[in-house]
Amino acid sequence: MAKRSRKKRSDLRVYLYDEVPRVGAGWRGVQLVKRGRVWVHLKETATGIAFKLPVGIFARMERCR
Repeated sequence: MAKRSRKKRSDLRVYLYDEVPRVGAGWRGVQLVKRGRVWVHLKETATGIAFKLPVGIFARMERCR
């Protein structure tokens, strides 16, 4: 029998208002891909859509681990 692959779980859950229109609003499970000096690169776990946010907005977001 073939080994089942597991989906990568979300690193954290964030509440988006309208910062990323193509992802949508509400609670989203995201993976932190890269945190830079200016941008934070994230990827939504449900759809796999990659997006970036400014570090200042990411720091002020309501987060739940």
